[in-house]
Amino acid sequence: MIMMQSKRHYGLIQCFLRANLILGWIFLVSMPVFASQWRQFEYGGRIKCMASNERYIWVGGENGALRYDLDTGRFLSIEREINNRGDDVMLSGSIVRAIAIDPKGRTFFACWEQTQDGLVGTGITMMGAVGYLTISEQDGLPSNDVYSLCADSQGRIWAGTKDGIALLDEGRISTFTTDDGLFRNDAVEISVDQHDRVWSGFWRGVNVYRDGYWWSWERNKIDYVYSIIPGPDNKVYCATKGGIAVYDGERWEMVRLKGDLRKRLISDMALDRDGNIWCAWGGLDKGVSIFDGQDWSRVTRKNSEGGLAGNRSIAIETDRDGRIWIGDRMGHISVMTPDGVPELPQGELLKTSAAESCQPFRYAMNRPRGMMVKPDITQAFAKLMRLRWTSASLSLGLLNSQNQSSCISKPIKEQDFADLEWEPPLDEAAENVCSPEFEATPVLLAQAGGAAPTEIGAAIQINVPADLNQSTKDNPYQAVAGEIDIGVGIMNAPKLAYVEINGFKGEFTQKMEMSGINNMYLYQGKVLLEDIDTIHVEIFDEDEQSAGFKDFPIAVSGPKAEMQAPSLVFIHPKGITEEKMVAARGGGVPIEVQLTTANNATVRGLVHDDTGIKLVRINGKQADYFVDAPPSQLAEAGLEGMKNIKYFEHQFELGTGNNQVQIEAVDVFDNVARIMLELAVQARISDSEFYGGSYAMIVGINAYDHWQPLENAVHDARGIKNLLLEKFEFPEDHIYEAYDANATKEGIVRAFQQVSKAPNDSRVIIFFAGHGQTTDSRRGKQGYLIPVDGAFCLSNKPNLEELQSWISMQEISDQIGYFDAKHILLILDACYSGLMTATRGSSFGTALAEDAAVAEFVRLAETNAVEVITAGTEEQQVLDGGRDGHSIFTGAILDGLEKGEADIVKDGVITSQELGTYVFQTVYGATSKRQSPKYAKLPGYEDESGLVLFPIAGKG
Repeated sequence: MIMMQSKRHYGLIQCFLRANLILGWIFLVSMPVFASQWRQFEYGGRIKCMASNERYIWVGGENGALRYDLDTGRFLSIEREINNRGDDVMLSGSIVRAIAIDPKGRTFFACWEQTQDGLVGTGITMMGAVGYLTISEQDGLPSNDVYSLCADSQGRIWAGTKDGIALLDEGRISTFTTDDGLFRNDAVEISVDQHDRVWSGFWRGVNVYRDGYWWSWERNKIDYVYSIIPGPDNKVYCATKGGIAVYDGERWEMVRLKGDLRKRLISDMALDRDGNIWCAWGGLDKGVSIFDGQDWSRVTRKNSEGGLAGNRSIAIETDRDGRIWIGDRMGHISVMTPDGVPELPQGELLKTSAAESCQPFRYAMNRPRGMMVKPDITQAFAKLMRLRWTSASLSLGLLNSQNQSSCISKPIKEQDFADLEWEPPLDEAAENVCSPEFEATPVLLAQAGGAAPTEIGAAIQINVPADLNQSTKDNPYQAVAGEIDIGVGIMNAPKLAYVEINGFKGEFTQKMEMSGINNMYLYQGKVLLEDIDTIHVEIFDEDEQSAGFKDFPIAVSGPKAEMQAPSLVFIHPKGITEEKMVAARGGGVPIEVQLTTANNATVRGLVHDDTGIKLVRINGKQADYFVDAPPSQLAEAGLEGMKNIKYFEHQFELGTGNNQVQIEAVDVFDNVARIMLELAVQARISDSEFYGGSYAMIVGINAYDHWQPLENAVHDARGIKNLLLEKFEFPEDHIYEAYDANATKEGIVRAFQQVSKAPNDSRVIIFFAGHGQTTDSRRGKQGYLIPVDGAFCLSNKPNLEELQSWISMQEISDQIGYFDAKHILLILDACYSGLMTATRGSSFGTALAEDAAVAEFVRLAETNAVEVITAGTEEQQVLDGGRDGHSIFTGAILDGLEKGEADIVKDGVITSQELGTYVFQTVYGATSKRQSPKYAKLPGYEDESGLVLFPIAGKG
């Protein structure tokens, strides 16, 4: 295996092909049985990318963006438009290199422009339901040169740029670079898998973003990654130069290519409904390749009977119904419709027009609760313009369909995918007789019919290491596994373009082109000495024709064997010291780690060995995650600069009582470090141990009579109700609700009176989602909750009539003093609600140590408590928009309780203090410090030291 480094943009390139592979053309050529119908469209320029969602197929390239509506069959053409002020009102550049569609249906385009100095990036243009917004370096984008885009399930946009990966999160932009663990800054591919992990591919290497870190995944086995797609069985497929690297959750496997495709770049991949992977070849005249998990087949213009418009495939996408959309270098779009899938509808062409009247519109996303939105546009979104559509004559549409091919009218031949046979090399000249635009492609080394390259001697010399130049088959160069620096000199050669080392391209570091035959070229790089027996150096002229090669035999021996076992550093469980591990290795008692949660546990750590780590096993099973340790964790462990350190993580089931857990780290020489942990798990805790009953008051208001309507408040309130019913088994007749029209001041007071009757051994939850307001008075600031019929006033000093239509937070606090319930928790998702928190009392932090006993919970349960968690401080407006139709604040409450994420110390019980801590950390980070939830004792109840408890370990 080899790795090279050039002085340009190629970086360190990992190569994995054996030098003794037989260079030939043997490939499966046929069509699967499901290929029953084809259609062809014209894009109108060279295609570069495709994207799809549940309704649309997008095509991008040198002629802007083209959208096809799967419901109506209509096309929409979007190009760059500049108004009379010189502003971009549509795409910021005429060339679209990448497209992403977020869950809200907004479409993002990576735009470029052709200038006298070459291609120049122009940033990202977002197309929403009502207009366009361009995001550039001026807005915080690390570079206008954007190579790749994708959207995750949260609606965030990830962009690979020249100077780093950008994360666009509703107006906020974060940047990741090599300082954060990336291999390079220029990610040419970005993709999100089914676990919401973000994968980034480079000209060398792959990173994945998970749990707040960029991880490096088998850097030395993945190269030239231009396409990444999630596949079935939780697998991830990375297209590389020479094969597909498959990650199955534990390890990598390389799917080798055959024939002359073995060292070509896969430019795009798509997964069909049967799990087959379709591959495009970057504009080479190779058609489309299909991998079914075991074998390869190919679709060409010839064997599809003209269904495929051209063989120079660039981009591939699948639509919601399972059709395969293939875009080629010449601007053709070929659509393969499987059996049983409806035909594509036909419609007219629409085109955006900047000549229409463009009016500014209000950008209302993340509208604050308690804020009246003014009708004028804010400066931050002044570029957004109202979108107007105009009909145009149909200049783009169906060119070819089944039995209507411009070349061949025969029905497409159907063959069983399992019965494909090996076929000799295709006659490419005959294959393209129907393509008048066909251009001859230079025949490279391994292409069928190409002239065999000649072996040359004196022209190619190895300068570093010097002994390599004298190697022969009988006396090969002796090397130790790892990597070596290599320096190549080519003298007395014709004009050359580049060099290939074992089939992979490298740029010359120096060229001295002189008249005659005295030209001299130099190349420097690295070679990874793994699984190879020859270093094959081949040079290519300006026509990409081989100008000769030379082989340098090598003999690679493994690293010197040693007997030292790996070393481990535990991240979780905490408290495992090196002294304890030495005692366990020496046969002492197992390391005891006290836990107090049932169901499952997680072990995380770092393992190091100078010779390399083979694997980590937990109770005989390989660790769920086993990857290169991120730089941040190396720094925390004091291991900066050390090599061969892996991070491992594993989850496993636990039972009540003592659990024996064996952790084994194995190095490349099968030396084993074996640690025994004893995890003590207490019995599950249920609500009945703390409370005789549970009651709730739930209020949510969207449709205000006088205030700005909200979008998520009612959904938030019902989400909390369902959580209390299903997760914590609140009786439904103990929950008092008021939504929209019923949430008048009278209706809310009535529900408040009902919940006040809860008995003294009970727990009461009061949740309010709606507008809030803060006023100034002689006694200082006063806080109010706004019922649906509350008078509107944004002044800090409303009149008494307006005040009487609101609900005073001070009156709520006073009246709670007459409740019998021992535990009361108010959760207020409203603006300015921070006035409900005490000026002194509990601060953020964890309430219990990891070895806390049930008795401590019982003590907390028996002590009275009146507490509050607010969405923001007394001066903050809070955001209405968030994930899954919930506000950011309520979404954090639901995640913390329903998923157990707020159980910070993992003791099976979430305390109100833990919930407040978790919600603060989550919302504060998600809003870039703009919103700061607060947890505290309710003013006047600071001396009540109990905590509201939410057991999560299980029901019953």
